[in-house]
Amino acid sequence: MVTPDLIGLTRDALEISILIPALGTLAILFGGPLRAPSRAEAQRWPGILSVFLAACSFAVSIFAALGTRGGATVVLQGPEWIPGFGRALSLQLDSLSAWLLLLLEIVGLMVLVFSLDYMHNERDQRRYFGGLLFFITMMKLLILADSYLLMFAGWEGVGLASYVLIGRPSTLAGGSA
Repeated sequence: MVTPDLIGLTRDALEISILIPALGTLAILFGGPLRAPSRAEAQRWPGILSVFLAACSFAVSIFAALGTRGGATVVLQGPEWIPGFGRALSLQLDSLSAWLLLLLEIVGLMVLVFSLDYMHNERDQRRYFGGLLFFITMMKLLILADSYLLMFAGWEGVGLASYVLIGRPSTLAGGSA
């Protein structure tokens, strides 16, 4: 049987699970100099930090998913995000979304771990690893959205994250981006 205390802890875990990659994105993208380092060596801290944050988010998501055992549904109700529209910023975690959340966390963590070695020669890894954490955050929003409007925001965020990950500035002299 699911107790109200377990539902409250699951809500907290769900909130923390969303905030970890979101705040990690901000820390990686804006947590250092805006330009790539002038020296030829790679900065490894964005990759290491993103893998650590994804692992922490995965652990918290496991705890949140365990709160949905027995068919329980957890709703994280936020404030009204468009005044006068009547829709609140709310996330819903049920057994299906818990499985999808765990699948996202596992695949995202595997991609980040693989990318540590793959990107080891890149000078500025902040854009790539920040983009991956942003992608994970937006996928979580897409999976957990409790309204079509919030789901659309997550969908557009996934598109923006894909654009950031795929789009690369031109490295040729005089080339256009």
